[in-house]
Amino acid sequence: MEKDKKETFTVEPRFKEKTLSHFLKNMMPGRSWSQVKDLIQDGCVKVVSKYVMKNDHRLHGTETVTIDLARSQQGQTDPRKERPHGARGAIEIVYIDDHVVVVNKPAGLTTIRHPDETREYGVKAKFLPDTLAQLLPKLIERREGRKRRSGTSIPVKAVHRLDKETSGLLVFARTDKAASSLGKQFRAHTIERTYRALVIGELASRTIRTWIAHDRGDGLRGSSRKQAGKEAITHVKALEHLAGFTLVECRLETGRTHQIRIHLAEIGHPVCGEKIYLKKFKGRRIEDNSHIRFLALHATSLGFIHPSTGKSVHFSVALPTHFKTLLTTLRKN
Repeated sequence: MEKDKKETFTVEPRFKEKTLSHFLKNMMPGRSWSQVKDLIQDGCVKVVSKYVMKNDHRLHGTETVTIDLARSQQGQTDPRKERPHGARGAIEIVYIDDHVVVVNKPAGLTTIRHPDETREYGVKAKFLPDTLAQLLPKLIERREGRKRRSGTSIPVKAVHRLDKETSGLLVFARTDKAASSLGKQFRAHTIERTYRALVIGELASRTIRTWIAHDRGDGLRGSSRKQAGKEAITHVKALEHLAGFTLVECRLETGRTHQIRIHLAEIGHPVCGEKIYLKKFKGRRIEDNSHIRFLALHATSLGFIHPSTGKSVHFSVALPTHFKTLLTTLRKN
């Protein structure tokens, strides 16, 4: 089968009402259960004329089942990357050791399940899209060439997050000790975090300091009285002025939820692609003429003290392709 890339089986009556994974394990005794399930979940198995990606798909006992290994190999040419459904790009492991894993997250992928969803539906609700925290263990297994023992907990611990539509660098802990160390660094605001953003209008370099509250008065998170919010400081550096837009670098001194998006919108320069923060409190809506379908916000660099070695480490990644393409188009215009 490796040579031909494809193999077709006819389902016998004895497999009626059996699952697809059960059938394939019988047809492919040389492969483990995990390998069989990976083939199905990677979209390599076609039942009659349709690709099926559910391990528990029930068979009728008369179908033809085709395995296309070429699809599996195309999706796994780089063991560091995996492109989840709905994401604008692939997950990339930038750095990994026994203590931490640094990931370049694509836009369109949620970092971790929201606590309210977890309480109501549980961690593994099938109708909810997978999060980065759920997908990362499998990617780590492929990278390291080993499997987790059945029943063990997910070997990554989220210590911070990026918005679903924000791309860029994140660090996950792989041990309780690492999670504790990184958590303390985030609370002390000693983690180095730098972002690139394309904003509406011509913006000059400046530092923005406000107090962000859950409700600024109109139901949205935003700046409020000092007593009502938490201090939020963003250092903004203008990098390039384009026709009606500015490419900026944002360095976080604090890390409040939606901090960059809120701060830039409140000074009249929302991030291009913004869907929530498009006006000042009680102000007029700011029109976004970029007409882009993604949030032009990318976490380009991340630095912290390694939990095990005690040494300072720093990582950086380039802008994603769709962001660079937008800049190229604007520069031509």
